[in-house]
Amino acid sequence: LRTLRKIIPFRDCTKSKFISYRRMGKPCLYGHLGLCQAPCTGNILVKDYKSDISKIKKFLDGNFKKIILDIHKEMIEESKNENFERAAKLRDIIKKFEYLTINSKKIDLIAENPLLAEDLVSESLDNLLKNIPVLKDYPERIECYDISNLSGTEATASMTVAVNGKLTNSEYRRFKIKFKKTPDDFEMMRETLRRRFKRSLLEDSWRLPNLIILDGGKGQLSAGLSVMEELNIEVPMISIAKREEILIYQEKGEFYEVKLPKTDEALKLVQRLRDEAHRFAKKYHHQLRLKKLLS
Repeated sequence: LRTLRKIIPFRDCTKSKFISYRRMGKPCLYGHLGLCQAPCTGNILVKDYKSDISKIKKFLDGNFKKIILDIHKEMIEESKNENFERAAKLRDIIKKFEYLTINSKKIDLIAENPLLAEDLVSESLDNLLKNIPVLKDYPERIECYDISNLSGTEATASMTVAVNGKLTNSEYRRFKIKFKKTPDDFEMMRETLRRRFKRSLLEDSWRLPNLIILDGGKGQLSAGLSVMEELNIEVPMISIAKREEILIYQEKGEFYEVKLPKTDEALKLVQRLRDEAHRFAKKYHHQLRLKKLLS
């Protein structure tokens, strides 16, 4: 429903909230974000709103082909009536629905052929090996790191792990930043990596990964590489820059960028690890802040 709401906005407010915003003549936050068509303001005709809700119902019923066909017919009709703005909106909806149906088909294929899931995992690791020159061996174990802090207080870091391409939450670890009390993501990343990899030098149970991923850009990557050099540990390391989802690596002192297609399984694996690291670090950060507030 969250995904559908980005394609076809709809209201989910109570009747009293709807009446309240209708009296004010302006939409709520969801209306401003484009997640609600704000019928409370009269910006959309009732028949058009009902038509859009009908499309959502059909999609949830699994009538993918029919809904796309119906929207296509409606788009042509609006275009003939020279309602080009509405026709353009319908065209965009068709494209987004087609993307969703592709993903739905993939789910159906996995259900019919469980080996397909294994194939996708293998593809993600093969593509990493193929596209990241500093990665020389099959990445059996991948670790991803993220920092979460608010004004430097109660800062935390997280480590998420994928073993043979599958997220393994029993291997996740979290760190409370001890030595840096002011906002400095680079130094916090250095502290986290020092603590983690010194454990590898002391304990066999903390074995080295085949690939390290850092959430951030060239700054975070430089900080991470400096720790590896300091500890004399050789593990391939990359970072993922959030805005463009670009993978960054360093070779012979030069930074290089790899922009993979959004559909690439390697990029999807890196994104899953990064998103998990972000969630895990943020959750621990909130726990520490709540504990401090309550005390």
